[in-house]
Amino acid sequence: MQKVTLVGNLGKDPEERSTASGKDLITFSLAVKSGKEETVWYDCVIWEKRKPMFQGLIPHLKKGSRVIIGADLKTPVIYESQNGPRIKMSCEPFYINFVGSPEKKESTPKHIEEALPF
Repeated sequence: MQKVTLVGNLGKDPEERSTASGKDLITFSLAVKSGKEETVWYDCVIWEKRKPMFQGLIPHLKKGSRVIIGADLKTPVIYESQNGPRIKMSCEPFYINFVGSPEKKESTPKHIEEALPF
């Protein structure tokens, strides 16, 4: 089993659901920058055995949250799309921590704007 540490932003709010066989799970996507222009997306799945570890954190995770995740990396799946072959990456987190706030555009702080003479 491969262990990875990923730093990225949630692509959607976590979703709690059950499989057809009745197993509870939590899913979300994670966008990880790989270079200046490339983003690698990971499908993250927390299965019912690990779910209690994250119960207090899940309500605070929202789309855009910047997190660091320790996870078991699953075998990549290669599939064919309209734009050619794609690779689906997935992982099963065993820890999640916040890393600051979501990336935001820089702006001039209000107290500085008020002090500007023009």
